[in-house]
Parts: sequence; C-alpha cells; structure tokens
Amino acid sequence: MSIKARGGGLITLVKRGLQYQVMKVDEEIEKGGIEMQCVEVFGGKDSSWKVGNIYIPPEGSGRVEMERLDLAPGRVGERWMVGGDFNAHHHLWDNSSREDS
Repeated sequence: MSIKARGGGLITLVKRGLQYQVMKVDEEIEKGGIEMQCVEVFGGKDSSWKVGNIYIPPEGSGRVEMERLDLAPGRVGERWMVGGDFNAHHHLWDNSSREDS
C-alpha cells in the first residue's frame, strides 16, 4: 500500500493466511483530500470481497464530491465492504455540531 506524507494515514489489516491483493486506487480520488486503500480478499471457489478503507479529513468533509468515490475500483455487482472515518456530521448524532450538506 502506498505511503503518503500529506494525510493522516490509513492501515488495512488482512488476517494472516488469507489470500489478497492490493487494488490500485484512481489518483483522481485523492485530489479531493480523500485517502483510500482497497484490497481484494479471496475466499474459496471463485469468491472474493473488495474492501475499501476511506479517510476524509475534517476540513474536507463538507466539500467532498460524491462523484469522486465513484472512481473507486470496482463496479456495481461486485461484493464490496466500505468503512472508514468520513468525518460526517448530522444534528441527530450531535445537536451541537454543524450539519454537513
């Protein structure tokens, strides 16, 4: 996985013994301040899951263009699991914080 000096950093752990490969992330995604790592984890018999790990810094959380995430590797119909720190805000979660648009 790539190491970038500008961001907070990400780590994606894969259990020892599982077969996986690191997926290339489109550079256009990171132009918007998003950090992203993706791996494909292989199960048995032609089965795999793609796992995305995303970090959106607080200063970029209100301005992230969702279209940038559409540039992520993979397409509809594939098995994906995405997690991360999106720095999203909503009054239902914390009524003292500003809501993201």
